[in-house]
Amino acid sequence: MQAYRKIAYSAATASFLLSYIIHNPTLSKPIYSDIVSFWYRGFDLLRVPYIEVGFEYPPIAGFLTYLAAFLGSNVLSYYTVFSLIILAFYLILIEVVVRICAERSIGFEHVLIFLCLSPSMILYSIYNFDLIFASLLVASIYLLERGRLSSSALTFSLAALVKLVNLIALPFILTRIRGLRQQIRYLAISLSLFGAVNAILWIMNPAFIDETYFYHVKWGLENAWFLILFPDQESWGVAKLFSVILLVYGLLKIYVLDKVESFSQVFMVLAVFLLS
Repeated sequence: MQAYRKIAYSAATASFLLSYIIHNPTLSKPIYSDIVSFWYRGFDLLRVPYIEVGFEYPPIAGFLTYLAAFLGSNVLSYYTVFSLIILAFYLILIEVVVRICAERSIGFEHVLIFLCLSPSMILYSIYNFDLIFASLLVASIYLLERGRLSSSALTFSLAALVKLVNLIALPFILTRIRGLRQQIRYLAISLSLFGAVNAILWIMNPAFIDETYFYHVKWGLENAWFLILFPDQESWGVAKLFSVILLVYGLLKIYVLDKVESFSQVFMVLAVFLLS
């Protein structure tokens, strides 16, 4: 497995370097990256997110963005620091997935194809917080599978503080835990850190919840596949209702499935969320 790990690390690093190049803000026509755009939204002036300037992603996302801006004196150094942060989480994701494949006798080529060399990884590695979120969520499920409930719950909470969307999978994860007491324990740990951080920021800035968590809610529909069914903005209210119904239906279908292992179940939950 050691040889496979080295190959995976090397391939992932090569893909990541290519992603770094195509999004580099010093290029005449770089490929767009949210990360670069954040620099020009107050982070270049070291304005504190959630306190001095609104930021539409959960607190860890804002903290890492501020950290990169603090350590970087210009857009290129900021971009480089942010890229290194993402690379660290990317390698964590690779390590966890390599271990999962080894334990389950899954072909190593899947790691290379889907995590190291796929065009989507090259294009979107240095784009947003997705790799950071994915590494924390996968690590959380891996820890859960190994019976380390507290570590899993804490990591799950950290993932929610990056992108929030994993909270939709929490009820399904709880069904994987035996015993009501252990379920309550997992729920308490996973929500307490998330709740505490958000409560502190809300106390410091009462507009925090609205500026962060309701930012995207106020948007219209963007990149939704069902826009072909609701092309007029006047029908978008119905479109949002359709989205909710589709989400509930998909989650119920997953809930009644038997003998679905945890990684597949969480993947299906997130897939339903993205499709709705």
